[in-house]
Amino acid sequence: MMNENINLNALKQGSATPENSKWKQMIARKKTLYTANTEIRSEFERDYTRIIYSNAFKRMKHKTQVFFSPTNDHICTRIEHVNYVESISYGLAKALGLNIELTKTIAIAHDLGHSPFGHAGERVLNKILLGETGKTFWHERNGLLYVDNIELLDNREGYKENLTFFKMYGNANKRDYLGLIRFADMIPVPEKAIKQLDFRDYRNLYSMLLVKQYNYINIPENKKRIKEKAKKLYNIINSDKVNKTTYFYKKLCCNFKLLEGKLTRY
Repeated sequence: MMNENINLNALKQGSATPENSKWKQMIARKKTLYTANTEIRSEFERDYTRIIYSNAFKRMKHKTQVFFSPTNDHICTRIEHVNYVESISYGLAKALGLNIELTKTIAIAHDLGHSPFGHAGERVLNKILLGETGKTFWHERNGLLYVDNIELLDNREGYKENLTFFKMYGNANKRDYLGLIRFADMIPVPEKAIKQLDFRDYRNLYSMLLVKQYNYINIPENKKRIKEKAKKLYNIINSDKVNKTTYFYKKLCCNFKLLEGKLTRY
């Protein structure tokens, strides 16, 4: 039986629904997602879908939640655990008149940011971060880092917002994958080191792939996108600003200015 001390009306008034005066603030995004005229999902449903399709979510099947005992060798994984939590959260949200879509999304995502070795690893990382940066580590915030910055789905044109790479496809349906340009590994190259290649010197399929990549890169629209994305990442890495974006990308990328300085010696 529902606890009579719970004020259901107050809970419903504070629920994330269109009737709430803060609804627009609740569904506002720091980063705009692509939209479609035929979109039938709510903002929270879209987030739910983004999470369950993310690599971070899929990797939870390899993380141990609970190991029972030597007599019961079943290992409860993180992905199993979050499905249990989602099931329970659905019942609670329904009974309390809360936003079910939002509740399920929070439940399914709540363990995304866990470090290796669970809460013990979290405590170790927290201690290291406090000593090195004065900041704290907690897995909920780390989970948000994944869904907000790393695990971004393709937009309508097939491009990711993640600035560290650029995928190339030979056709519109993405079945002909040509390769990946990793902007995180950009290095300066002196003019005298650049050589012209004759693709005929390479054999068969590799030669065909090089030709396809070359043709793709030289399509004006693709060349523009590649340059814009590379320049945007370059400016972020060389920025003096200190925020989540610069911190995230500087951890993933080469130090472009340092490499350029080394190049001047040659």
